[in-house]
Amino acid sequence: MRTNDGPGGPPRTAILKVPVEGPLRATRLGLVGDEVNDTRHHGGPDRAVLFASRATYPVFEARLGRPLAPGAFGENLTVDGPSDADVCIGDRWRVGEAEFEVSSPRSPCGTLARHLADPGAVEAIGEPHRAGWYARVLVEGLVRAGDALTLLARSNPGWTVVRIAAAKRDGASPDVARAIAALAGLAEPWLSRFRERAASGGRAS
Repeated sequence: MRTNDGPGGPPRTAILKVPVEGPLRATRLGLVGDEVNDTRHHGGPDRAVLFASRATYPVFEARLGRPLAPGAFGENLTVDGPSDADVCIGDRWRVGEAEFEVSSPRSPCGTLARHLADPGAVEAIGEPHRAGWYARVLVEGLVRAGDALTLLARSNPGWTVVRIAAAKRDGASPDVARAIAALAGLAEPWLSRFRERAASGGRAS
């Protein structure tokens, strides 16, 4: 945990993540040894582990003009291969001994911008969405750098992290909102937002 200097004083944050040698245990509440400061927006069973795609790194390294180490976006696990445009809500993935279920897109905030020293980071990483995704831990176990990422099951094909994030950001039709609200595995408060949109005809925000 550290302070992250910015307007209004130095808020406490646990966004600083560094590469770890050796195994870590994934539990229902996250990786053992990981810290969560803002428990209103992070952590808990539905947001136990934050994933980010390594494909995001070259974009921001070019933007910032400097190399970025794994974990630079505050994620717990940086993965090769699938990106936000490939991963679907409800996907079940194995990493090492653990199994994870994709629960929601990550909603980037000002903490990330301060962490990267990039005032435009939230907009740049949020549209198109490449901010990463949260997952539940369905099977606890050890994970370590270099473990393979294996897709075990896909219950909602086509409902990618990018698509869900865009529906929230841009507004979804009532029909789309109803379809999203029925997705197995989607976490609160995303479900509530789309249920409200389906019922009212207003924007999901």
